[in-house]
Amino acid sequence: MIKFFSGLVFDFIKIYFSPIKKGDGFAFIVHPRGYGDIIANIPFLKIFPRTLIIRIFPLLWPFTVSKITGLKSLQDGKELKGWVIGVPMLAHQIMENRKLARKKIAQAVKLAKSKGAKVIGLGALTGSVTKGGAGLSRSGDTIITAGRAYTAYIIKSYVDDAIERFGFSRKELSIAIVGAAGGVGSAVVRMLAATPFKKIILIDLERKLEKVRYSLNEIKSKNTEIEISHQIRRVREADLIITVTNAPEAVIKSEDVKPGAIIIDDAQPSDISPELIKTRNDVIIIEAGVIAAPNIKVGTNFRLANKDETYCCLGEVMSIAASEWISEYEAGNITTDVVYKISQIAHKIGFRLAPYQTFGKLVHEERIEEIRNIIINTNNHNSVHDCS
Repeated sequence: MIKFFSGLVFDFIKIYFSPIKKGDGFAFIVHPRGYGDIIANIPFLKIFPRTLIIRIFPLLWPFTVSKITGLKSLQDGKELKGWVIGVPMLAHQIMENRKLARKKIAQAVKLAKSKGAKVIGLGALTGSVTKGGAGLSRSGDTIITAGRAYTAYIIKSYVDDAIERFGFSRKELSIAIVGAAGGVGSAVVRMLAATPFKKIILIDLERKLEKVRYSLNEIKSKNTEIEISHQIRRVREADLIITVTNAPEAVIKSEDVKPGAIIIDDAQPSDISPELIKTRNDVIIIEAGVIAAPNIKVGTNFRLANKDETYCCLGEVMSIAASEWISEYEAGNITTDVVYKISQIAHKIGFRLAPYQTFGKLVHEERIEEIRNIIINTNNHNSVHDCS
C-alpha cells in the first residue's frame, strides 16, 4: 500500500513538473478492462467496496504499474528499460467520457517521456479514442503506436493455425470479420484476401460501411467472394469469426453463431457475451492478441494463461524499440509490407504465437478435438443434405 501511494506521488511530480528525458526506453499505456484487472494489480484495494473503487479510480492521474525487463537491443545487446503505465479509467468510462480519457492518455504519454521512453504503445481502448495516436504520433524523437500491425499479423497467424488444426478447407471456408473498418480489421482483410476462401463477410456499423467499401479498392481477390454488412447476425454464416471492434460491451451473443464456429477474439474488452461462453459448448473462443515472449518480464498481471505471455500490441512496441528500424518507423502505417517487417523483427526477438486460451484459461487438446468432431459431423450432414 505504501509503495503504491509513494509511486503515485512520484508519478504526479513526473507528469506535472519533470522535463522530458531523452532515452532509448519504451512504455506501454493500458487501462483496466474491468474491476478484476484493478484488483489483480492493486490487491489491497479489495478491502474497499467495489462501487467506491470504480467511482474514485478515474479521479487519479496515470501511474506506473510495473517495469518491463528482459528486452535487449538487436543492435548492441543492451537491455532496454520499459514500463507499463496505467490510465485509471475502466473501458465503459473511457467510451462515456472520451475527452477525459484523451486528457489522461496525454498525461500518461508525458509520464512515459519523462522516464525516457522513445517508443510508446497504446493498448486496448487508449488507441481507439486517440485514433491510434494521431496528433500524438511524433513529438521530438518519440514514436507512438497502437500496435495494430503486429496485431494484424498475429490474428492472421491464428487463422492459419486454426485452419490447419481444425481441418478446414480454405476454398470451402467462410470467414466473418467484425470491426472490418478499423485499422486492424482492414489489415487482416488485405492479408486474407491474398488467399482463396469461399467467402469473407466484412461487418461493421452502418456509418462505417463506406470506409469498408473504400478499403476494398485496395484489395484484389478474384477467387474469394467478399460481402459487406452492418448486420451482426451475418456471423452465423461463418465457420471462422474474427472480432476486432472497440465496443466496450459484447456484440456477439449466443444465438449469433453456428455450431462448430471458431471465434478469434482480439477485442479488448472482449466482444463475446458471457452467456455464449456459458451455454455454447459447441463453439470455441481463441483470445487472439496473445504472444509468448520468453525472457520478457512484464510485471503487470494481464490475467493470461502463462507467465511468459503478453499482448501482441506490446510486442510491436518492443519490436520497434529493439530494432534499427526504429528510425524509419511511421506510426499508423500498417501496409502489408510494414506488417511483415514488424513480424520479422518480433521473430528475431523470440516472440511467437501463444497456445490457445479463452479468458486466461488454456484450451486443451481434448476441447479442440471435440470441436473438430462437431465441424466434421456438421460438414458431413450438409454434404448429405446438399445431395438429397
